[in-house]
Amino acid sequence: MPAFEEATKMRVYLCGPMDGYTEEEMNTWREDAKSYLNDAGIRCLDPTDRVYRSEDYGSDPESVLPDLVEADKLDIEAADVLLVNYTKISVGTSMEILLAWMKDKHVVVVAPEGMRLSAWCHYHSHKIFRNMQEAYDHIVLLNNRIGP
Repeated sequence: MPAFEEATKMRVYLCGPMDGYTEEEMNTWREDAKSYLNDAGIRCLDPTDRVYRSEDYGSDPESVLPDLVEADKLDIEAADVLLVNYTKISVGTSMEILLAWMKDKHVVVVAPEGMRLSAWCHYHSHKIFRNMQEAYDHIVLLNNRIGP
């Protein structure tokens, strides 16, 4: 794909809990989202592409954390939409929601039935769905409205 076409694709940052999750729990929903959205011509920005494993960083594993957070912030800045898999309360996820909202990004939250969302999460979300398929359909519709 030519660089111009790649640059004009809608970009979706895949936001969701990571701390305390297994690689499978972090990656499965993101791989599904990438498959569906990429097929619709939408580029996904995935923070698990730079997953932190403390054992990989020797005697000072926390030294890499600032770089990881800053890279996530840059991806959010580059995104048009934040797709949030809100399966549990997470400080990092909540901070990413607020940052995206403050940067005028479209925030789409998916929270399973029975998951209670705080007033802050409701306020800083443009759309809330109970399943990923509804969120995907919404994002594809947005892409069709604003796409190149």
